[in-house]
Amino acid sequence: MNDEDSQKEEATDGQAKRSKGPRANVRFSEPEYRRLLKDAEARGLTIPQLLKDAYFDGKPTAILMTQEDQQRVIRELMHQGHNLNQIARRVNAGIGTAVERELAEIRRHLTALGTFITGRLATARA
Repeated sequence: MNDEDSQKEEATDGQAKRSKGPRANVRFSEPEYRRLLKDAEARGLTIPQLLKDAYFDGKPTAILMTQEDQQRVIRELMHQGHNLNQIARRVNAGIGTAVERELAEIRRHLTALGTFITGRLATARA
């Protein structure tokens, strides 16, 4: 068998198809496999893609925020963006000259959000 033959597999319909390259088989304990499966499903990846991403691309393997936390952050950012947009409209219309209190409130919310995210990152790294 030459290199060209070893790079092809016989398809069920009789046509030759190219293999995707060398394979590596790895054994995992049950807890390790369940963790891989859970992490892969949470990211929408296959286990092989999760392992490739972690090894070759240096992508994080720990889930930093749950889907619920991500949605919470997105909702809060959208809410604060809406508040800021309303302030900008009033200022541009010349009727919103005293916006310091509202801007301070937005700053407080964004600071709290930053603290929440930083806490999640610290927990994931620990």
